[in-house]
Amino acid sequence: MASAGFQDWRLVMTITKWVKLAFELLICVIHPLPFPAFSLPTMIVRDGPGGKQELHATLLPINCVLTILMFLRVYLLGRFVVVHSKLFLDTSVQSLGALSRVKINAQFVFRALMSTSPMVVLGSWMLGTFFINSWNLRVCELYTDPESDFITYGQSMWLTAVTFLTVGYGDLVPRSYCARVIASLTGMMGVGSMALTVAVLAKKLEQSRAERYVHTFVQQVNLDKKRRHAAADVVKHTFQIIRLRRAGKACNSKEMIRHRSRLIQSLRTMHEAQFLKTAQSEFTVGTVEVNTGVNAMQESVNTIQSEQKNLGQRVANLETLLLTMSRQCPRCVTYSNSVTPSLRDTQHPVIS
Repeated sequence: MASAGFQDWRLVMTITKWVKLAFELLICVIHPLPFPAFSLPTMIVRDGPGGKQELHATLLPINCVLTILMFLRVYLLGRFVVVHSKLFLDTSVQSLGALSRVKINAQFVFRALMSTSPMVVLGSWMLGTFFINSWNLRVCELYTDPESDFITYGQSMWLTAVTFLTVGYGDLVPRSYCARVIASLTGMMGVGSMALTVAVLAKKLEQSRAERYVHTFVQQVNLDKKRRHAAADVVKHTFQIIRLRRAGKACNSKEMIRHRSRLIQSLRTMHEAQFLKTAQSEFTVGTVEVNTGVNAMQESVNTIQSEQKNLGQRVANLETLLLTMSRQCPRCVTYSNSVTPSLRDTQHPVIS
């Protein structure tokens, strides 16, 4: 605010900033009450007679909800990372972002972190989600049903891991609606985390441009060798067939059939090698080659346009020169459009 020249802080505040400030203050205010407070009505699933599950009404203390909502303060860790990031503190990055109309904010910093160290970001997110949701599951079950199987933190961690990985063995099931909501959120977070992990691993396992070129070059060399060997076999078996024919061998003899089958196999191998080489050449075209082709095409278009302009200028100069010549020598450019009467009256002979 001071660097922008504003002397009063109220000049830079907007409705969006006021809402964000109020939301952050509300998150920081959330805390369990130090005295017994009211409870919220909820439902819990219990085993009835005959092994059937029945719904029973119960009360959920408000301190349980406030304890879970206190984990919203975890966003302060993200803000700490953003504020202490070099991308956010570097004035050159800020200037470059302003010139490029790119906002250097939390989204930019986290995208940069996902680009430079994605496994660290994903690992931190997955571990934090795992431990926080395990604690929330235990709190919900402990407050609503003391007889539940989730009294221990280890069992809550097991259910969170099974739900996060979308396995769902079914050996442990949350009883309260509060725990079921948290389990559903854990499953959705797990699906998103697994998708991001697969995308990051696929990007890491992908070959670079130089590696792809080296691999393609080696494959093309091997295919060329294979095609040359197959062509040599074609020539060899063709000469063998010609020799056998001159020797008077029958077409159904063993040697003739053997050389013919090898000739057909060599031809097939030669065509397959040529086809694979052509396919590799087509699939190895990347963005760099496309950009090079586009630039070459653009240069050709610019050259044609410049030549067209030069040609138009030359035509204009010729027209000016002809106009000058017609003014200086009118007889040189005068043409007679009249036809003599003798030619008009001349009749062509009729060919019978």
